[in-house]
Amino acid sequence: MSQLNPSQSSGFHKRMNKKRETEEERKERYRKEDNKLDLQNEPSRGDEAQRMYDREQEEKERKEKKYYDEGILGTDAEHKARINKAYMERKWDKKLSYKGEPNQGEVDELRIYTDNDYDTYKNHTEPTEAMLVKKMKKGSYSPKGGDVAFLNVVQNSSRKYDKENNSPHTQTFSKADKVATAKEMARNFEDEYKLGNYN
Repeated sequence: MSQLNPSQSSGFHKRMNKKRETEEERKERYRKEDNKLDLQNEPSRGDEAQRMYDREQEEKERKEKKYYDEGILGTDAEHKARINKAYMERKWDKKLSYKGEPNQGEVDELRIYTDNDYDTYKNHTEPTEAMLVKKMKKGSYSPKGGDVAFLNVVQNSSRKYDKENNSPHTQTFSKADKVATAKEMARNFEDEYKLGNYN
């Protein structure tokens, strides 16, 4: 086994020391160059920051004007909560909108299927009710939000119904039927909660 002679060893350590010093010098040089660039670019960077700030302020004022015109802008403490609530209300309205009238016979059929299908109850209805119970206890429950939550349940159950009873891509129930069923389920949930059946 060959051994490293002292001259080779000392040369190796010299190269390592040189490399280590070069890295430290390089870092210092980079730091100085960065500082120099920062000083050179500071005026332009400041101008860009001011432009960004101005755009943000304009956007904020535009939104505030919109919400003020809609009558939902309250005090500073209520501002964010009111904006969020208004946004969710518009989102729920869009999801619950439909054309035409529900067919009560179809609504009853879909309601019975949704209530009695075990997979739908365990995977969709039960978790939805648990979520809404928490909202009830926190005081953040909204009837319209409850309608949307049960609409998600009904949409899943209607797809399962179609798969079991119809040819592929055939829908038995209209959007109006589904929304009416979801509202029935939401009102039933609220009544059961008031009776203490979820405590």
